[in-house]
Amino acid sequence: MKAEVLRLTAEGMCEARTENGLLVVFRLPAARDLRLSDALEFEELRVDADVIVMNTTQGYSFVVQIAGNNIHDLRLPAARGSSRTPSAARLRGS
Repeated sequence: MKAEVLRLTAEGMCEARTENGLLVVFRLPAARDLRLSDALEFEELRVDADVIVMNTTQGYSFVVQIAGNNIHDLRLPAARGSSRTPSAARLRGS
């Protein structure tokens, strides 16, 4: 699944938006330099497991772990108390 780096935080986190409107948040890999607008490709979006990510802009890959609460469906309302956790179909790219 393709994504673009939107934000890099001082706490060492990366926020990337996928083509189908998911926001994926993960800790920056220690040995790699990500930049705003880098194009990423997630091999498969899974939570609490190793995920291989290819930085197609810079030409390297790395492995991250994405916590279950760090994938957000931006198409769902952000009302207080509601969950923005995507469905399994959305994680597969639908």
